[in-house]
Amino acid sequence: MISYVGMETQEVAVKPQIKVLMKASAQALEEVMVVAYGTAKKSSFTGSAAVVKNDKIEKMQVSDVTRALEGAVAGVQISTESGQPGKGTSIRVRGLGSINASSNPLIVVDGVPFDGDLSMISQQDVESMTVLKDAAASAVYGVRGANGVIIVKTKRGQLGKPKVNFHFEQGFTQPTQLPEYIGSADYLSLMDELYMDAGNPNPLYGKEKINNYRNNVDPELYPNVNWLDAVSKDMASNTRGDLTITGGSDILRYALVASYYGERGIFVTDKSKDWDSSTRLNKYNIRSNVDINVTKTTVVGISIGGYLQEQNGMAVSGQDIWNYAFDTPPFYHPIQYSGGRDVRVTERHNPWAEATQHGYQTTTNSKVESLFSIEQDLKFITPGLKIKGLFSFDRYSSSWVKRSKTPTYYNPATGRDPETGELILTVSTDGQEFLDTKSESAWGNKATYLEGNIAYDRTFNKKHAVSAMFLYNQRDYQDGNIVPFRRMGIAGRASYTFDNRYIAEFNFGYNGSENFTKGHRYGFFPSVAVGYMLSEEKFMEQFKETFSKIKFRASWGLTGNDQLDGRRFAFLPTIDTDGSYKWGVNNDYNRSSRFEGEFGVTDLKWETVEKLNVGIELGLWNALELQADWFKEQRRDIFMQRNNIPTSAGFRKTPWANYGKVNNTGIDLSLTYNKQFNKDLHVGFRGTFTYAHNEI
Repeated sequence: MISYVGMETQEVAVKPQIKVLMKASAQALEEVMVVAYGTAKKSSFTGSAAVVKNDKIEKMQVSDVTRALEGAVAGVQISTESGQPGKGTSIRVRGLGSINASSNPLIVVDGVPFDGDLSMISQQDVESMTVLKDAAASAVYGVRGANGVIIVKTKRGQLGKPKVNFHFEQGFTQPTQLPEYIGSADYLSLMDELYMDAGNPNPLYGKEKINNYRNNVDPELYPNVNWLDAVSKDMASNTRGDLTITGGSDILRYALVASYYGERGIFVTDKSKDWDSSTRLNKYNIRSNVDINVTKTTVVGISIGGYLQEQNGMAVSGQDIWNYAFDTPPFYHPIQYSGGRDVRVTERHNPWAEATQHGYQTTTNSKVESLFSIEQDLKFITPGLKIKGLFSFDRYSSSWVKRSKTPTYYNPATGRDPETGELILTVSTDGQEFLDTKSESAWGNKATYLEGNIAYDRTFNKKHAVSAMFLYNQRDYQDGNIVPFRRMGIAGRASYTFDNRYIAEFNFGYNGSENFTKGHRYGFFPSVAVGYMLSEEKFMEQFKETFSKIKFRASWGLTGNDQLDGRRFAFLPTIDTDGSYKWGVNNDYNRSSRFEGEFGVTDLKWETVEKLNVGIELGLWNALELQADWFKEQRRDIFMQRNNIPTSAGFRKTPWANYGKVNNTGIDLSLTYNKQFNKDLHVGFRGTFTYAHNEI
C-alpha cells in the first residue's frame, strides 16, 4: 500500500524494484479553503490568495498572531512601530496603495469585520488565516476590499471524544545591535581635538581632567555613564500558556480556548519606590464556539469570545527615554547622587530619572465578541442549495490611569566640601513629594453586524461544477460620535468549472456611502477571473510524477474606498468657530465668530482601484510548489484637498476633490518544499519574495 498526502492510495505487488505513478486524489481536488463569505475548492479558486493553517501557526515562536504571516505569505509586509510590550503592528498587502486614506487591510473574523489590531486575537484561537490579494478574491467586499483582506477562521469543534491540549512556552528577547559606547575620557578627548582643530590655542578640558574621568577618580564628580545600559536590562521576557478543549457528537460540537500572554519589557525600574514603572503586558483571551444540529438539515452556531489586556509602563514614553539616552553625553552627571538626589543639566534630561522617578501609567482594554448563526440546508428543494443568517454584536472599552510627578532635580555638583567631603549641590527645580493622579475612560465602541446569504454548489455529471452566492449585509458602528457609522451592501459570486480544468468566475460588490450625494452614493465593484489546470489534461498523466500541478490564472476587477481622512458627509458644508469679535463703545459686547469650515463638494465620487493579476502555480515531484503572481493596481480619483487654490479665493479650508493617482506594480513569489521521507522524518521550508513599485 503506497500513499502520499494529496495523492490516491495505490496497492501494488512487492518487487525488488517498484515504480509507481502517483495521481492526484479526488480529496485533494475537493480540498477547500476559506474565501470571502464562504469557502471554495482550492483547485478551482482563481484569485490570488495564501493560507496559513494552525499547525504552522502553533509552531511559530512569535509574540502575536500577526507575526505568523511574516515570511509565510508573499506580498505581506509586517512592521512594528516599537518593541515596547503591547505596541501594535502594521500590515500592508502589496505595499502602500492610497495617499491619504488608510492602507490597512480589512480583517474579517468568522465572517464578521473586526475592528482593532490583529494581535488582539490569540494564536490558539486560530484555525487558519487567508490573505486575499487581488480583485477576484476581495471584490465582494467592495468598499472595504481595496487594501486586501485577511480572513481569520477560529477553531470549531470536531466529532469525537473530548481532546484537551495544554501548551506553555517561555521566551527571551534582546536588542540585536546597539551603538558602541566610547566612554567619557574618549568623548572629551575628541571634543578637545575638534576644539583645537578649529584654531583655538588651548583645549576645553585638558589631559588632567580627562585622566580623572579615565581613572575613575570620583564617579560622582567625574562620571562615566553608558546611558543605554543605565536605562535598559540585558533582555526582556515573554510567557505564553494556552488550554484548548475540543470534541463533539453528531448533534453538538464544541471548542473552548483559553490563553494567557505576558511580556516584560527591557526598561529598568527603581526598586526602592513604592510604585512599579516597569513596561509589562498581561493579556487574557477566551473563546467558545459551539455548533448544534437542531435538525438533520439545520445547524445553529454560537460563538462568544473576548479579551482583557492590561498594559503598564513609565509615565514618560519609551521612545523619549531612548532619545534622551542617545542624546545625553556620558560625562554630564551620574545616574543619581548618593542619598537618592536626582540630577540633570538645565534644559536637558536625565534618562534614568525620566524612566524611574516620574511615576507610571496603566492602560486597560477589553472586548466582548458574540456571534449567532443559523444555516439551513435546502436539499429538499434542490441538492446543493443552502441559506444562512448571521448576527454579531461586539463591545470594546478602554480606560487609562496615569500617576506621575516631577522629582526635585539638582544641578551637577561643582566639587566637594573640603571639610566634610560632601558634594556641593544647588537645587535646579523643586519637585513634588507625591504622585498626581489622572484618569480617563474612553467611550470605546460597539458594533452590530447582520448578514443573510443564499448559496448553491453542485456538480453535474461529475464534470460541470456550478456554484453561486448572493448576500445582503449591514453594519452599525458607534464610537461616541454624534451620528453612528453605517454601511450596507449586497455581494454576489458565480463560478463554473469544467472537468476540474477550465474555470471561470464572476464576483461583485455593491455598496452605499454616507460621504457622497445622490447620484454618486452607490458604487458597483465587479471582478472576473479565469483559470486553467493544465495538469488535469489527459495528455499530462504521463508527466504526473514530475508535474503534480500546473495551474494558470488571471483576474481583473474593481474595488473602492470612501474614506476622506476622517471627513464625513463631504457633500455638506460645515460651520466652524474661531475666536470672537467685539463691538460697543468700550468693546463690552462680544460674540463668538463663525465662518465656513469644510466646503461641501457635491460631485465627489468613489475612489476606485483597478486590479489586474496574472499568476501560475507549479507543483513538482509532489514536494516542491512554486506560486508566482504579477500584479498591477491603478488607484484613481483619490481624495485630496486642493493646495493650489489661493487664499484670496476665500476658503479657510481648501475643498476636497477626486484628483490623486497612484500606480502600484510588482510581483509575488512563494516557494514551498514539503517531503515526508518516513514516518519520523519530514523536511519542509518556505521562501517568499515581494517587489512592489509605487508611482504617485
